Amino acid sequence: MNSEIRVIYEDEDYAVVEKQAGVLTIPDRYKPELFNLYAALNEKYQKIFIVHRLDKDTSGVIVFAKNAEAHRDLSIKFEKGEAHKTYLAVLKGVPEKEKGIIDLPLAPLKNYKNIMAVNYKVGKKALTTYRILQKYNGYSLAEVKLLTGRMHQIRAHFRAIGNPLALDVLYNDKHKTKITAGEILGTDDNREVIARLTLHAAQLEFKGIQGNSFKFGAPLPSDMVLLIRTLQKTA
Repeated sequence: MNSEIRVIYEDEDYAVVEKQAGVLTIPDRYKPELFNLYAALNEKYQKIFIVHRLDKDTSGVIVFAKNAEAHRDLSIKFEKGEAHKTYLAVLKGVPEKEKGIIDLPLAPLKNYKNIMAVNYKVGKKALTTYRILQKYNGYSLAEVKLLTGRMHQIRAHFRAIGNPLALDVLYNDKHKTKITAGEILGTDDNREVIARLTLHAAQLEFKGIQGNSFKFGAPLPSDMVLLIRTLQKTA
């Protein structure tokens, strides 16, 4: 994993970064010395503000604010659903409905604060829209959009409907740390295809504090490309 900061756009208000899988967005609670975007960008710009986060093993586009005014404005837009995030996710199996809205409230699981679960009593409203782009043998590729921004929302929602991310140690199989070519193709090929969360933040759209509209994208990294190409052999 490279600790390079890939800034794809910056102005006086924002820094937009292409995050690599394996990179922390914020300092680790137990090992704050580990490389993370917040600390690195603070050093680069003297002051940076977190608007939203991506899980460590999620790749893709993320935006930071450079001043308090831009931070407040964009945070409100994220909260109101006026900033739009689009993800690509490889799922286990194929959802019963090929497109739809997952409307299930989420709250931390009792005694496991880092795991989210559906909770109709104390859960906060969580809305995820999706459409299946391609079906494979035992897997599917989905385009996913968040209408709210709960922790682990995509991961928890797809687990709840019976189609967790193809690789996810928290919400799928805790003993499964990689997917091999043979696993997909039904052969003895033990070559690793991917060894992290099968989720990529592909696109981000928002209106800036100065009134200009922004749309940024991050290309699929090589491991996700390899995964999809391997899966396409079974389509």
